[in-house]
Amino acid sequence: MRILLIGGNGFIGRFAVSVLTQQGHAVAVFHRGTTAAPAGVEEIRGNRNQLGNSIQELKRFVPDVVIDLVIPNPLFYSTQLTTGAPPKKH
Repeated sequence: MRILLIGGNGFIGRFAVSVLTQQGHAVAVFHRGTTAAPAGVEEIRGNRNQLGNSIQELKRFVPDVVIDLVIPNPLFYSTQLTTGAPPKKH
C-alpha cells in the first residue's frame, strides 16, 4: 500500500514510518523540511496550509491512504478531551 504521512518527522511519525516500511508499504512523508525525513521514505516538502503549492508532488506519489499526524492546535484538542467543549477564544 502507498501511504502518505503528513508530519511524519515527529515523535509518533518516526515510529509509524518504521512499522509501515517494515510491513512493506511504500511511505512518503509530507513536511516543511525543518528536519530530515526518516531513511527509506519518499520526502515531499511543503506547507500543509498551502497544499496547492505541492499538488504535483502529492499526485506523483499517488497515495492509497493519507495519515495526518499533525495536531494544528494542541490546546483545542486537550481542552476538548478534558472538558468536552472547545476552548474559549480570547
